[in-house]
Amino acid sequence: KSHRKDIYDLLKPDSRMIFAYTISPQSVIDSYEHKTGSLKDRIDAVKKAMENGFTVRLCFDPMIYCSNFEKEYEEMFKEVVDSIDLTRVKDISIGSFRLSSDYLKIMRHKMPDSAICQFPFETNNGTAAFPLVIREKMEKHLMKLLTEYVAEDKIFRLLYLFSLIIFDMTTGSDNVAIVSIKEYVGITKEYKPIASSPTILV
Repeated sequence: KSHRKDIYDLLKPDSRMIFAYTISPQSVIDSYEHKTGSLKDRIDAVKKAMENGFTVRLCFDPMIYCSNFEKEYEEMFKEVVDSIDLTRVKDISIGSFRLSSDYLKIMRHKMPDSAICQFPFETNNGTAAFPLVIREKMEKHLMKLLTEYVAEDKIFRLLYLFSLIIFDMTTGSDNVAIVSIKEYVGITKEYKPIASSPTILV
């Protein structure tokens, strides 16, 4: 969510590091991501990083549901593709808003007027998330936009699974997993976590 560009003049590119940027519609930034970089500033920071030879990941995550989310995310996406060559991005992640159900209880108590905190989330295994029908609608809409510009094997979707459990052989986690679009259907317990470089969230 950072807008800083100066860091890329102070550091040297290293293929072992990935700079990951959260990309959100400006309306979401204004409503929920207070005191963070604007969409334009984030895009400018991504461009600066790539111009200086740094490896970049774009994170369309967390996606926030609103009644006109198609319009909001389409406008955001147009700004992105008008400014960033997506073929030069290492990869892209997609995921909907989710958080610990215990933490959600605290937030609801402290922010009774917050639309996002008071949303009727589904809860499973200690995690609160938008209902499956909403997650599917939002994320598939964005995936459809992305696949017009980016190869499917570069797009990864963070899945919060209620009925299907993916077992991560490395960590033993059976709650969440990152899978590519191609792996989304017919996934088995042979799922292997994606090998990744150290990621710097900016």
